[in-house]
Amino acid sequence: MSAGAVRAAKPLDYDKDVKPVLEARCFKCHGPEKQKAGLRLDVKESALKGGESGEPAIVPGNALKSHLLKLVMSNDPAEFMPPKGERLTMAEVELIKQWVEEGAHWNSVASAAKPVEIVQVEAEAPITDADRQW
Repeated sequence: MSAGAVRAAKPLDYDKDVKPVLEARCFKCHGPEKQKAGLRLDVKESALKGGESGEPAIVPGNALKSHLLKLVMSNDPAEFMPPKGERLTMAEVELIKQWVEEGAHWNSVASAAKPVEIVQVEAEAPITDADRQW
């Protein structure tokens, strides 16, 4: 069995595989502290919406329509990202591309969420003395 077949069986994990690349290469300008061009890549909703370009930075399942990949793969000095410092390696670009093609699942929000306690309440629950004192 080839390594590609093994990788295809197990989707990329956002927290372990993708987030470290985005943190190292993108969050300095598009993270919690700064949002250049109106783009924030550390928040799913913002990344899906995109920034001032009007194009979604990430289109789950479609790397070709994902503006982020267009910019990190571009050779045009007027548009490629990051504009300063080292470019993303081919391995980093391929990792992000594969994650997007797999559906760009963001598990960090779900993993940070606490379970919700479900409380049963009667529709016509009587008001007790304790309720009144509260």
